[in-house]
Amino acid sequence: IGKRCEQLMRGAVKEVEQMDKHARENLASASDQTENDLSENKSSPIVLPKIWEIKAIKREQEQEKVTTERLQLEGKVEEIESQMEETQNRMKELTQYSNELSGKNSSHADEFPEDLLMDIANLVAVSEP
Repeated sequence: IGKRCEQLMRGAVKEVEQMDKHARENLASASDQTENDLSENKSSPIVLPKIWEIKAIKREQEQEKVTTERLQLEGKVEEIESQMEETQNRMKELTQYSNELSGKNSSHADEFPEDLLMDIANLVAVSEP
């Protein structure tokens, strides 16, 4: 048990030293201090954030990521819906046009074989306006 406690304590000390170093680097970059100033301030105490503060910051960052991802997905959904609407409108126009042709000229209905008519309809629906 004693060895395990020592290992945990060494790990905790290393973690605190890393957090201290990171906090000093952030402080130095924020106030544009030189390395000499940084070494002089090494003796001054640094206030490290509490665990609940760290968790709150991480939670906020994760919420921001989720929000941006949600906005991106909503934009993609709107784009897909507009594409679907365009395709439906094209199909309606094609159906209306084919109905007009079949109503006016029933003799021309034999020009296209029935099996190719669906391929033509799909080609028109997929093509750009």
